[in-house]
Amino acid sequence: MKSKNIKRILIGLVILCILSVTITSIYATQNTNVGGINFNIPNGFTEDTTYGDNGVIEPDGVISYTRGYYDSSMHIIHISVFIYDGWKTVTVDDIINDTQTKETINGHEGLVERDPDNGLYHFSYFDGDALCTVSVEDENLFEQIIV
Repeated sequence: MKSKNIKRILIGLVILCILSVTITSIYATQNTNVGGINFNIPNGFTEDTTYGDNGVIEPDGVISYTRGYYDSSMHIIHISVFIYDGWKTVTVDDIINDTQTKETINGHEGLVERDPDNGLYHFSYFDGDALCTVSVEDENLFEQIIV
């Protein structure tokens, strides 16, 4: 009787271990920093090192940072961070338009918009003097990406 119970317990523990490894790998992420703002990139996405800006100063004084990531199915994640000292007092209410909806993702109040031309979802929010925009094909990725 004791050996049957021990076998059941061991089998149960093995199943729990397999499930925890599977769940962890599904939700695992890579940490990245774009323009001083932290983001999580879901595993399976690779940075496109041929794409992106690293602190380009625009004529109006805005400093832009961009990164692009893709997975094996060529789904993309595009991250833009634009830094401008004048944005410290701007809120999403100041820039919302009729094609956007206000949402809060991981504590960041921002605007979601779907671009009908390319099928991407965009979430834009302010983080201090930075305007951050994350663009994805699957809007469910916002929760994983935005820290």
